[in-house]
Amino acid sequence: MNIELLRICYKITGFLPLIVFLFYYFKGGKIEKSIFNFLPFIVLMFFATFVECHFFKYSVKKWIRLYDFLEFYTLLWFFYKEIKLKKLYSFFSLSYLLLYIYLIITWDNTKIADQPLVIFTILLVLVSGILWFINVFKNFEETPLYKRTGFYIIGVILFYILSTSLSFLFTEYFWKNNRENAFILRNIILSFNTISRIIITVTLLKFLKFDKNESKF
Repeated sequence: MNIELLRICYKITGFLPLIVFLFYYFKGGKIEKSIFNFLPFIVLMFFATFVECHFFKYSVKKWIRLYDFLEFYTLLWFFYKEIKLKKLYSFFSLSYLLLYIYLIITWDNTKIADQPLVIFTILLVLVSGILWFINVFKNFEETPLYKRTGFYIIGVILFYILSTSLSFLFTEYFWKNNRENAFILRNIILSFNTISRIIITVTLLKFLKFDKNESKF
């Protein structure tokens, strides 16, 4: 795919999930709890796309670090609301905050990626994904996985974080040693992001329903 076309698709798909959510919400659609829990990430995606469209060229490194911070806590919020393990997520929250503060003091501005933050986010998602599946099978709930909003959301989070974050880690290595390969990896990250955003939009369209007789929650 042409890189310019890929970038256009990336930007468009970044706006779509929040637009779809707001359309259903203000039209009286039924919004499932898992989607509300995921809403902060959807808002962040919209805001990040807006920033990248208008201001991305000015301070890329600072923006990436701010986005890493916001992304981690929007994902943590979703998993906390879904799994409800207060001690575990308090530990994740405090540990990440301390790590972030430490890196603010010690950051080397010549670096592109921030591996400790990326690795911590991967750890959060992997642990939470495993716990979610354990809870489902442990409680013997009758609703099959393919009918669960949370299953699709967690699936896309796993796909998004594992694909983009791992690629991002390799990007810094190649950036230092082979710029051409680094640009190829960045295009791969862009593709994974676009696919993830499409899956999120399709998930919202699948589970958002117009039913004025039922509560939004």
